[in-house]
Amino acid sequence: ERPVFEAQSLIDDLGLGNAIAALRIKLAFPSEVFALAARPLIDGHAEFVQMLPVSGSGRFAQTGGQLHRALVTTLRALDRRRGQILPRGAAPEVIGAQAHRWTYAVFVAALLRDVVQVSDGMRVWMDMGTGIPRAWNPAAGSMRACGAFGYRIEALPPGVTADEVDPAMAL
Repeated sequence: ERPVFEAQSLIDDLGLGNAIAALRIKLAFPSEVFALAARPLIDGHAEFVQMLPVSGSGRFAQTGGQLHRALVTTLRALDRRRGQILPRGAAPEVIGAQAHRWTYAVFVAALLRDVVQVSDGMRVWMDMGTGIPRAWNPAAGSMRACGAFGYRIEALPPGVTADEVDPAMAL
C-alpha cells in the first residue's frame, strides 16, 4: 500500500529534481514562463502516475518508473528537437517567431506520450478510506482527484488486461 502524494513529494522521493532542472534548461524558457507553462503539466503528470512502475519494462519497472520514463522521453525529445528546424520549409522569420511554440509542443507530446499505457499489465486499487478498495480508472482522472488516500498495485498475468484506456486520454 502506497499513499497518494502531491507532485513535489513524488519528485523529491524519486530524486527527479535534476531532471526537472534539465527540462527547464532544454526548454530555454525564462523561469517565470517555465513555472506557468511547463511546471503545472509536469506536476499534473506526476500526480497522475504517482509511483506506478512500467509493467514489463526492464529499465522502468521499479517504483516511480512511469514518471521517470516520461521525463527521460521528454529530455530525449527536446534534444532531438534542437537539431530540427520547425516548421519545415517556413521562412526564417516564421521559424524564429514560432521556435518556442514548437519546442513546447514537443515537450507536451513527449511528456504525455505513454500516458495511455499507465495501467498496462496491472490493476490499481485505490484506498478511499472506506475499507473497500476501488479499482482506479485512469480516464476518471488522477487517484488524488478521485479522492484516494492510498493505492496498491495488482500485477496482471501476461495476456490479461485491465480496462482499456482511451487513446485520446492525453488530449
